Amino acid sequence: MVLQYLTPTAVSFIGLGAVSAAVMSSADSSILSASSMFSRNIYKLIFRQKASEKEVVCVMRIAIFGVGAAATAMALAVDSIYSLWALCSDLVYVILFPQLCCVIYLDGTNTYGSFMGYVLGLVLRVGGGEDKIGIPHLIEYPYYNDTDGQLFPFRTLSMVVSFTTIVLCLTRSSFCLRGKFYRCR
Repeated sequence: MVLQYLTPTAVSFIGLGAVSAAVMSSADSSILSASSMFSRNIYKLIFRQKASEKEVVCVMRIAIFGVGAAATAMALAVDSIYSLWALCSDLVYVILFPQLCCVIYLDGTNTYGSFMGYVLGLVLRVGGGEDKIGIPHLIEYPYYNDTDGQLFPFRTLSMVVSFTTIVLCLTRSSFCLRGKFYRCR
């Protein structure tokens, strides 16, 4: 608004172009980052360990289109950036927080526990639905009603289930909590 109404037309044109370039730069780096993580961490490490570098780059190029299409569809479907921000912080709380805590404080955290915690946390979180972006609820948690929706703290439940799953899948008979080793009996 300031650029449009308080500056000359030429300055307004250049300023809006600069803002648009900054937004597009952030968006394309996010898309490139997501597709790069997919091609290296999922495709190469899980599906094809012997994939050549050329094959990984080809998968990354395909993933760029997939992630870009998903981001475009989400941008067109959601009315508010604030609801996207709330959903993103929800997913960080439910999925990344337990994994981060386990990796930092628990010795013996493994890939299987991390994956199972991720899947269970995501299923329980998405199963609760999200009215802001039109995801219907699949699970009716306690205290659910049609007018208010989910009244049960299902996000916290999802986080605790994810954390517990990761802890239960420890490979060793002992675990380390803040530098002290404890034995499971």
